[in-house]
Amino acid sequence: MVKEIIIDGKPLEEILGDMNFDPNVARIVHALKSAYAKAEIHNSVLQNDNRLLRAKVDRLQEQSIRDPLTGLYNRGHFDKKLEEEIMRSYRTDDSYVGLMLFDIDFFKSVNDTAGHQAGDKVLKDVSTEVMSLITNGLIEVSGLLEGRTRRLDTICRYGGEEIGIVMPATLKDSSLFMLEQIFWDKAEQIRKYIEWNVRIPYNASNLDERMEKLPGYKTGREITVSIGLAVYEPDRMLIKEAVNTEAESAKLIGMADQALYHAKNSGRNRVMSYSDIQRNKTDPEDDQVIS
Repeated sequence: MVKEIIIDGKPLEEILGDMNFDPNVARIVHALKSAYAKAEIHNSVLQNDNRLLRAKVDRLQEQSIRDPLTGLYNRGHFDKKLEEEIMRSYRTDDSYVGLMLFDIDFFKSVNDTAGHQAGDKVLKDVSTEVMSLITNGLIEVSGLLEGRTRRLDTICRYGGEEIGIVMPATLKDSSLFMLEQIFWDKAEQIRKYIEWNVRIPYNASNLDERMEKLPGYKTGREITVSIGLAVYEPDRMLIKEAVNTEAESAKLIGMADQALYHAKNSGRNRVMSYSDIQRNKTDPEDDQVIS
């Protein structure tokens, strides 16, 4: 059934009738209404095709910034978001950027002893737990202080067995030390949760015996992480146009990486902040870090 055509509030038949068309007006009206209906169908098909194409493009864009193994954002997206948050910290008063770097303890030994499939599962399990804790609001990392409009933390696979979390935060009527302490407390909650909930998978009948040979594991099953934490404080004397976000991003990564290095060389399975290192001025032993 063809749809009635309305022009300026009047049906087309009435408009044509008012114009004293010949007796063939009914045939003309029917032909016009049929053409109109076909055009509507064609337009509907085009709109649906556009929606499908947009959805496909969105999926491809999302896949391009995701790590295929863990489902976390990849390193390219991590670098982009970190630079964006550093620039935003210069545009907004009282804004800072926190960064956590996680490293799975003895990960190389897990791969060598239990196999790479077991290592992949450990990495996926740790990633899933961290993502679940933060995205489900069980542990909020950024947006910690009153008066903060929260932006989501960016959780990425930084490289190998390392995970990074970019944490924008606004500090009002408080101290930078308090902000660092809040970040540290949240990192400690994540560390404990992983220790309590992630295990090396049972993928072989003699796995228990092999796991007992791993250094640092009493039962041979617990997975632990070391976490390095750093907070970026923008130089308020600089104008934002003069900020080299790539260099400042590298500076923040270096701070968090140094804290992570100290955590691993101080016994692993712990959280250390860059500020703690600076305050204590205690250098770790120069022993090689075992992944």
